Amino acid sequence: MSRRNTSDPVGQGALIAFATNFVAAAIYYLITVVLIQSKLVYSTSFPWAKQLFNLCMLLFWGIGFSQIIHLIPIGLWLRQRRQSEKLKGLIIGAITTCLLCGGCFVVFGQAVFLYFLMR
Repeated sequence: MSRRNTSDPVGQGALIAFATNFVAAAIYYLITVVLIQSKLVYSTSFPWAKQLFNLCMLLFWGIGFSQIIHLIPIGLWLRQRRQSEKLKGLIIGAITTCLLCGGCFVVFGQAVFLYFLMR
């Protein structure tokens, strides 16, 4: 009886993409919650706080596009290490995230833009 290799590099690459996107979304969300809870967003003494809040909200809603910030360096690192199967999985995970978030952005995007325009 032969042993089967159960490791799936493509699946591992996709898991890396999903995990890093989840961590990035959590960080964006935590920054916005901290800014709101500390009332720095409403303070006139800290004008950078409102800009940071708006940036984090846009990155959170557009995680499909903001994943370029953290997935390109990981992809370059995987390419340098010649792990092409994991790189394929990373690309598949990034495209899946972008398509899912793009669909949500089409549905909820108008409300988000109206929210930012009304502020």
